[in-house]
Amino acid sequence: MENLKHSAFMRNMLLIGIPLASLIILPEYSMDPINVPKAFVLHLIGVAGLAFLLSNIKYFWSTKFRSVYLVGIIFIMFLFTSLLFSGAPKIQQIYGVDGRNTGLISYIALVLLLLSAMAISNTNNVKLFGFTILGVGGLNMFYGLIQASGGDPLKWNNPYSPVIGFLGNPNFSSSMIGLSCVVATGLILHFKVSKFALVSLFGYELLALFVILKTESIQGFVVFGLTTGTMVLIALYKSEKIENIWAAIYALFAAVVGVIAIFGMVNIGPLSGYLYKISVRQRGYYWNAGIEMLKTNPLFGVGLDSYGDWYWAVRSAPAALNSLPTSTNSAHNVNLDIASNGGFPLIITYLALNGLVLFRGIIHLKNSPKFDPYFSAIFVGWIGYQAQSLISINQLGLAVWGWLFGGLVLGYSLTESTPAPQGKGFKKTAKKSNLQGIAIPSLVSILGISIVSPAFIADHTFLMAMKSRSSEQLLAATQKFPKSNIRNLTAAQLYQNSQMNDQAMALVEENVKTNPRDFNSWRMIAILSPVDSEKAKNAVNEMKKLNPRDKSIK
Repeated sequence: MENLKHSAFMRNMLLIGIPLASLIILPEYSMDPINVPKAFVLHLIGVAGLAFLLSNIKYFWSTKFRSVYLVGIIFIMFLFTSLLFSGAPKIQQIYGVDGRNTGLISYIALVLLLLSAMAISNTNNVKLFGFTILGVGGLNMFYGLIQASGGDPLKWNNPYSPVIGFLGNPNFSSSMIGLSCVVATGLILHFKVSKFALVSLFGYELLALFVILKTESIQGFVVFGLTTGTMVLIALYKSEKIENIWAAIYALFAAVVGVIAIFGMVNIGPLSGYLYKISVRQRGYYWNAGIEMLKTNPLFGVGLDSYGDWYWAVRSAPAALNSLPTSTNSAHNVNLDIASNGGFPLIITYLALNGLVLFRGIIHLKNSPKFDPYFSAIFVGWIGYQAQSLISINQLGLAVWGWLFGGLVLGYSLTESTPAPQGKGFKKTAKKSNLQGIAIPSLVSILGISIVSPAFIADHTFLMAMKSRSSEQLLAATQKFPKSNIRNLTAAQLYQNSQMNDQAMALVEENVKTNPRDFNSWRMIAILSPVDSEKAKNAVNEMKKLNPRDKSIK
């Protein structure tokens, strides 16, 4: 990959940007101190990735990378079809709902991240990123220990375990820590490190398990168990001293244990008392709702990041019976989120992209002559991310690692037999390429930053307006592009508390014009309107349509 323009810059951008996307929190700067800054960093990575890829487009289109690029482009194309034809609010789909930020821009940035990682993947970079996730996991553990001891200087609004790390939720924190252990496991199994390093790696994993225990989340144990078991399996198959029959026996044993564990998580079998949680049942309700959305909107979905607008409308009777007031804006399953948001075309393309990663990873492992702890760790880390994504929300600080690992696996496996271009295509057009090498990244960067920065600025502006306690400043902040129904609703509630009902009503009426499926804004209209007025009756009727199983709405 030495002939690629700006490859060193792109590598450094990923080495800095990916950890930053996982670790950055801005409690004094952002209204949402977790998701907004992480999304902004991811978007900047995407801008850099687009500039880098466009600068080298001839190379990628003339190599084995072509099939992956084609699938990535098709995935982006179906993101746009959902944006245009699903009927959900455009701004909400582009920037994502507050608290998630998994709209069009974020998914495009993730695709560009994968393609850029694929382009710069080689032995040295795979090692670099392996050690990088060890560092990020270690920082999350350190912060987790501070939180577990009650010494966190930040006062988070968190009803669960206080051990949330830099990701804002115990589930995400435990998954991140569990995922980081995959590199330590690979080095331990390689048996080619010093005794001090070996002791340090074992210590890292023991500390990781302790912090995961403190998160009170089983997701980290699931990721740790799956990745460790898979790494052991790969090491056994590649060992010259162990017959493959023993590896097969181990694989069978691991599969049986895995199946028992999965049944335990759904309250079946001997491990149910240890693994089952009410939250698992609730996830089942969310998954069922996501499937219903896909069945109802098979071509374009309900709209990007618009699951929350439909959940109450399509949830099952048991979901309403057991959790009537519970709402959610995610299926708690990344695949179902993508399927419900964009329909069958989007989820099929997403699965095809992941299928390419899985296929290339297996082929490379099969053809490699010996156990490679670094490539194996990256590939198994990708598997671990995919596994946790089946039971979790698409948290961007964690998602960047899954997409990064996928790109590294693809690039590492494809470049084994893909020679760098010689003669034609690069050297004969050097002068033109040099000009393009400056102009294209500059133009793309300017355009990209102008698109991704407004959401970050608007979030900060709204927080400053709330701190100012100025009604005029608050109103001006709600009008900042890109507008947000959640910011409008928050401001409306503040106005209501101050007996400024006209201002509150104006904001929630603006919300329902932008998004007629905004249940909470209709409820606010009903509260603010005179009893038995036509406006109140209309709002109640809309609430009944959006939440038909809640018979308390009258």
